[in-house]
Formats: sequence, C-alpha cells, structure tokens
Amino acid sequence: MPSYVQSNTQEGLIVATASGGGGSLYGKEGYFAQISPSGTSGFVILPAVSGSICPYVIEEGEASGATGTSVVLRPLTPSRNVRVYMAVTASAGAHIMCAALGAGTLYVPSANGKSYALGVLENYVVTAGTYGLMRPLGPFSATA
Repeated sequence: MPSYVQSNTQEGLIVATASGGGGSLYGKEGYFAQISPSGTSGFVILPAVSGSICPYVIEEGEASGATGTSVVLRPLTPSRNVRVYMAVTASAGAHIMCAALGAGTLYVPSANGKSYALGVLENYVVTAGTYGLMRPLGPFSATA
C-alpha cells in the first residue's frame, strides 16, 4: 500500500490574506475555509455553498475590526484532528461537511454527488454552537 508521503515538503500552518470583501473572518476560528484565486494571489473566504470542498480550518481569524488582514489556516490532513465549529448537534462517528459560511454540519449525500464529507466527529456528543473534534478523512462524496 502506498504511503503518499512526499519529500521536500513541510506540514504546518498557512498564513494567508482574508478577502476583505467577503465579510470579516474575526472570531471564525474552527470554521472551514477555502482559498479563492484572485489575480496572482489567493484570498481566504468562507464557502458560499453547503457541501463544498474546504481543505482548511481557520486556526486564527482576523484582528478585531480589521478586514483584509492575515488569517492562519490549518490544512486538513488525516494525521491531525481539528476542532470544528458545529452548526448542529451531532454524535461521535457522524460524517461532517461544511455548511454555507463555513460551520460544520452533518453530511448529506446529494443527488448530483457534489456534496463532500470532510471528516468524522470524534466527540461523544457535540451540541450546536460548540466545537467538535473532527478527524479529517477525505474529502469523499456519495450520491443520494
């Protein structure tokens, strides 16, 4: 079985610029995020559509009252679990996908296969509005 280990790389946090035009990322720690290409440099945005592929979790949001400043992202990798802000109540073993605007929600397969589960919840029970421990898996999708 291949290990998928790549040499000449470094695992760790990414510092990127928030979009500034897509709303503030202040207080958005634990939300799923994407990097949207804009010209030659990408900007961090929250997903506009539920079920999107979101390869990052915001580790440190923007400074209070500032927009278009740096945010710290953690890439999703199965070797490290992450705390995700949950929009719904869920139990351990639940497959998690991102909701519109980046909160975690329960994975629901879509008819067109365009809904992506990003990980599995490891906490016993997580209530809506709190953070859950998630083990990244994928992403993977299924059709309804």
